[in-house]
Parts: sequence; C-alpha cells; structure tokens
Amino acid sequence: MQKRLFIVSNRLPLSVEKQDGSYVCRQSSGGLISAVSAYLGKSGKDAFTDKVWVGVPDCSAEAWESVQADGCNMDFKYLPVFMKEDLYEHYYKGFANSMIWPLFHYFPSFADYSLSYHEAFMKANELFADMLAKQLKKDDVVWIHDYHLLPLAGMLRKRVPSITIGFF
Repeated sequence: MQKRLFIVSNRLPLSVEKQDGSYVCRQSSGGLISAVSAYLGKSGKDAFTDKVWVGVPDCSAEAWESVQADGCNMDFKYLPVFMKEDLYEHYYKGFANSMIWPLFHYFPSFADYSLSYHEAFMKANELFADMLAKQLKKDDVVWIHDYHLLPLAGMLRKRVPSITIGFF
C-alpha cells in the first residue's frame, strides 16, 4: 500500500541561512524533530512511502527556491506554507500565543482576545488547509502538531474526507 505521512507544524524543522553569498539549509534541533525522527527511524521506517513536513519556513520564497535547487534533502520532503509577515505575527504571536497558550496552560488571566488576531489565526489555518488539500490523496496520513493548528483537522476533513488525521 502506498501511504504518505504529512507532518504539519507551525514551522518547518530547518533553518535557511545565507552563507558565502548563497543560501544553505540546516536541520533544526528540537523535541518534535527528534521524536518524529526516532519514531520513523525505528517502528515507522517502512510504514510510509513518503514523509512530507509542512510548515512555515524561516525564509523568503526566493531563498527557499534557491535552497531547493541545491538539494536541501534531508530526512523529509518539505512543503512550505508562505504567509505575509503581519499575518504570521497576528496568527502566531497574536491569537495562538496570547490567547490559546494562556488558556491551555492554566493562565486565563493572561489571555488577550482580539478579533483581528482570531481572523488571522483562521486565515493562516486556511492557508495550511489549501496547501495540503492540493497534495493529499485518499490513503494519506496527516499528523497535525500543536495548538497553532487547532482548526486544521476540521478544515481538511471537509476537503479530503478519506484521509487519516491525528492531532497532538
């Protein structure tokens, strides 16, 4: 069976930097990339034909294209979700981190609601859903990571009902 795994997180697990006049990419370190790599390196090694990581890159589309041309091929294929800086700020720092994070971590007095931040949060999740819906096939597995992407599972279910969706 041809099964593909799509790991969806706020950011891609790599950094793009300019070095000696050209762009290079490096795999980031962190808990999520370590956990996913450990799983795929052991029990999940042969479970998926492709492993695609979806997230916002830390660079411009131009820098991304330059790095891809040089082959930034590590353990995953990467699907970048580009968004304007102000949308990202309102989605990530605005709604996700100033509203959802305090509520999920028992600090409701720190929650700061703004309608414009919520609208940005929903729009950013729609960008993820639009990007993924163009790529997904019926037997694919989508693993969505963290509260930044809470609405995404429902958005994807409406577009591609036959996929398997997990959320952590």
